Amino acid sequence: MKNRLLIMAASLFIAAVTPMELFAWGGGHNYVNRLALTIMPPEIKSFLGEENAEKFVKWSHAPDDFTLWKDLKHVTICAEDMEVLKSQDMKQPYSLHSHKGHAVNFILLIKAFQAKDSERAAFWMSTLMHTVADEQACNHDPLIHIMTYGFKAYGMDMGSGIGVDFADIAKTKEGDAVIQELLKGVKIVPFTDAPQPALLKVMMCGIEGNAYMTQRGSRIAASYARGATDAVRRESIKAMAELGVQGIQESLNIILTAWEFAEQNKVPELNDAVKKEYKLAMAEFGRKRALRQDSLFTKLIDTTIEKTPFIGALVEPSVSMNKAKLGFSSKLITASIVRTVRNHGKTCRLVDIRDVGKKGFASPKKMPLLIISAGNFHVSKEVKAKLAGYIQSGGKLLWIGGGHANQLGELSKSMLRADSSLMPVSDKYGKDSLTLKKATIVFRSDFKKALGGKAYKFTHNPNTKAGWQKPVCNYYIKGGDDNIVPLAEMTVDQSVMTVAAACKNSDGAVQYIFLPEYFVSPYLLSDETAIQDPSQPVLDSVGTKLLLTSVKVLVPKL
Repeated sequence: MKNRLLIMAASLFIAAVTPMELFAWGGGHNYVNRLALTIMPPEIKSFLGEENAEKFVKWSHAPDDFTLWKDLKHVTICAEDMEVLKSQDMKQPYSLHSHKGHAVNFILLIKAFQAKDSERAAFWMSTLMHTVADEQACNHDPLIHIMTYGFKAYGMDMGSGIGVDFADIAKTKEGDAVIQELLKGVKIVPFTDAPQPALLKVMMCGIEGNAYMTQRGSRIAASYARGATDAVRRESIKAMAELGVQGIQESLNIILTAWEFAEQNKVPELNDAVKKEYKLAMAEFGRKRALRQDSLFTKLIDTTIEKTPFIGALVEPSVSMNKAKLGFSSKLITASIVRTVRNHGKTCRLVDIRDVGKKGFASPKKMPLLIISAGNFHVSKEVKAKLAGYIQSGGKLLWIGGGHANQLGELSKSMLRADSSLMPVSDKYGKDSLTLKKATIVFRSDFKKALGGKAYKFTHNPNTKAGWQKPVCNYYIKGGDDNIVPLAEMTVDQSVMTVAAACKNSDGAVQYIFLPEYFVSPYLLSDETAIQDPSQPVLDSVGTKLLLTSVKVLVPKL
């Protein structure tokens, strides 16, 4: 009972100093820190003392704060620490979420231990626990994130799963039993006795933790499937428990390493050499990371002999938090596209963006159509060059944006950035769009045949208070080019804009189709209210018709 009251008090304290929409694990951070105390090396726990051990839990959400360091009310940052933070351009607690922030946090913790300041150490231990655990927090998985901040916010009926936060299982008898069993196997050890390599290891914990986390997203989501068995539910609980315990173990290993460095008077330096080594190590890790470590893609990776011709769908592995070349939502959208195409009897294969840089795309004869859920398409010049070569060779492109990144030939030349106040999805984090309720969409040409002539309105609001999944697209297509065929018009008050279009090549065949991401992002234009199995996502009814019609227009004979 005492523990529960302490957790409630900590939650109320944090709610007063931190915007709720920035929470990661949510209440799970309180449980992570509380559980960490139960297996913390005794010398460190004794050093903290009872009062600062409680602060270690109370401050579990401290990094989810954009307040400047000097303006913090719940803690005072000493002058020495302020100098370190200033030297690394860390302006507020939220900046600790970066991989550089992990390294700075590590250095600050060593200094706190050296100064034998237990309150100071409790604060830097707590911030480190938070940001390291964040990399294992399942709500940062591409699937669970959208379930948490998208589907739940829409009021979708997802069934009865185990939850989407570590607290959801930690507070149950069954979940706590699984967690306690996993904790028995945890060994807390310093990971090196060399200061500079230690910084590299700390900075790499984010990308390594992400790879551990994304393997478990679909396992957790499977508990929400209609008819999910008790065995599936138990496996989901285990997956969630593994994430929390992994965050605890990684954090305590770093904390113990900092403790030993302080005793040995070793303080690493976050210099240019370490930063360069980190960039190289991160790039190498990214090159080697298996695509199947993203659970969204695991069951979609082909192990059979390649069938041709096939439709390609460009994908990338996760990296860390919301970092992505193709946009954070691209993974869910692309997985849904591939499964939907296959469910309708066509061959569709994942195309790993890393392979494109080395080998290019398959020929249009083998892959006549490429689908890209592009976001803003922050890819290398080499990938763009390979894409241009594929198009010049006769390849067709279904582009879902985001932006167009000047990759759509004549269509890109006709695309203009709209007044953001007229667009249904705000490009500001956590902000709503005044346009959404007024916007109506009418489909034209082949899309009209598939979807009818009625005016569609948004059935759910993608402008959620939190989340990286907003399908922002601030472009429209101007008229005047005979080779461009309008496919959808959006009306807001007196403004009518073409927001989806096809573009013909010199032979009169359609070579490009552009769809704004908010057309394909799930459950925004359809009237569906329930999801049968979020672990195996497919497009909704409107998205499915748009996809299949686009495929038929682009490659009629496929």
